Amino acid sequence: MKIYTKEWYRSGCTKHNQITDKNYIDNDLINLHDCQIISNDFPDARSQGKHILLLDNSGSMSNINKIVIDNYTVLENCKLKNAWCIAEELYKLDNGRYELHLLTQYITKHNEELNYLTVKCKHIEFVGNGFHIEYK
Repeated sequence: MKIYTKEWYRSGCTKHNQITDKNYIDNDLINLHDCQIISNDFPDARSQGKHILLLDNSGSMSNINKIVIDNYTVLENCKLKNAWCIAEELYKLDNGRYELHLLTQYITKHNEELNYLTVKCKHIEFVGNGFHIEYK
């Protein structure tokens, strides 16, 4: 994460400066804040196949309930099942691939963890009810 870091969250989510990274994809329709991840964790690996993240968006303002990630490499992994999405960043890299960053919060009875998921992929789709955005 370059913008929405653990420090940003702990400081009260103060407004960030203008994003100047030319590779940042600024799409207001992709907002995963307060979506809960209900699918299994990513394997620590590379894959030519697909991984699907299922989201419960009932407590959020998002229409997205599924993220399909194809031909991927996990750069930074964390426990995802039952974690909450705090923020996301999406970048188009110079080699034509995409990089998705998620700041997640995993809450247990005695603990609260902030973690990062970073995945580089060739193709990514954000899908919901009457909603579909695809990058490839």
